[in-house]
Amino acid sequence: MKKIYENGFVLFLSIIIMLITGCSEDKEPTTSKGIDNVVIDNVIYENCSQNNGICMFYCTISFDDNSDSDDMDWYYWIGLDGGNYYYVYRKGGYLRRTFGRMGMPLKVLYYEGIKSGYYDIKIYKTREYNIYDRYAEGGMATYTIPKKLDFSCYDCCYQNCVSEDYNYAGVAYVNNDFSILAASCSIVTCYGNLAGYTGNNNAAHSAAFASVVVDTTAFNSHDDKWALTGYTIMRVQNSTNIFKCRLSEMYVNDYDKDLYLDTLHQPPPAIGSINNYRLELDTSNGQWRHYFNDVKFRTTNPSDFWRDNSANVAWWEGEILNFEDDMPGTNNEPCIFSDLKIKSTLMPMMYNYINLFDTMNCEYRYSNKSQWMIDTLCGNRYLLEYQTSFKIWDVNPKY
Repeated sequence: MKKIYENGFVLFLSIIIMLITGCSEDKEPTTSKGIDNVVIDNVIYENCSQNNGICMFYCTISFDDNSDSDDMDWYYWIGLDGGNYYYVYRKGGYLRRTFGRMGMPLKVLYYEGIKSGYYDIKIYKTREYNIYDRYAEGGMATYTIPKKLDFSCYDCCYQNCVSEDYNYAGVAYVNNDFSILAASCSIVTCYGNLAGYTGNNNAAHSAAFASVVVDTTAFNSHDDKWALTGYTIMRVQNSTNIFKCRLSEMYVNDYDKDLYLDTLHQPPPAIGSINNYRLELDTSNGQWRHYFNDVKFRTTNPSDFWRDNSANVAWWEGEILNFEDDMPGTNNEPCIFSDLKIKSTLMPMMYNYINLFDTMNCEYRYSNKSQWMIDTLCGNRYLLEYQTSFKIWDVNPKY
């Protein structure tokens, strides 16, 4: 009897507290919380070739935050809100607070599963930088798009349009305690098919590579700086010629990159062959040396950026230029990355294997998990072969 009385009293007290404070945990913020002077510019609707549907909606959003002038621990997520459906642009989908006016793009493509309808652009202010929490502390601002976004022409676009939009799948090793000086791996050669074979002269590529990256998120930027080496199948703009080759690429500055396509090396890596790709940094002058099966095939020009900056990410990945391009690998014949290694300032004289089961530092990175898959190899996770290998593949090859 005493137990029932105590439980009843607790329930009664809980109800009183709820009535006084309100049940706010599921309520969406309704005030701007300092978000002000929102401007939408550069609005683009890219139409399909039939049915007047839309392949792409794009705009840039700029705004001020006039609240909590000394508090910089705010993040802003931008997306579309239409009734019960919410879409947020995940690729660079958040922005950390800075002094002065802030801005970021919103790009929505037909293949992302968005339904046709009228939408609002919303800016959500949260405390989270790595996940989207729509009910987080903060606020929002709203801009109504004056036009119905009609994404009903999926099949039309799928057959006749090519949507340039970098996509990727791979594994990243992140460590902010030391600098990464080199990365290496072996990759099974899987050339993905390219979109636009018939009629379209758009640029296209499908590549697999090892890379070293300066992750600039900490500097309020999403434009990572990279150096990479691997292989690709590619078509350049306004050309029908398709070629396969080894490649290397290096960030030079915000206006230039150093891309080298080793088309003179014939034959290119054969389908199904396993080859080792390695890149090493000369810290004295910022030059990268690129190796194919332990034979150096290129040395880049000296770079002030790479001489003066430290990389904190090694990234092994497949990449495509257009959504319609096929990622390297299929379900039956995946693209396998093995023997993942790095060299760092911690132990600059030797390479160290990367253990994919090190969840503190390794992470899978997809641009679209429903389209491209990553998985470790099946087997004994305590054997080096399986600890340092993973596979990627295209879930729905288009060709």
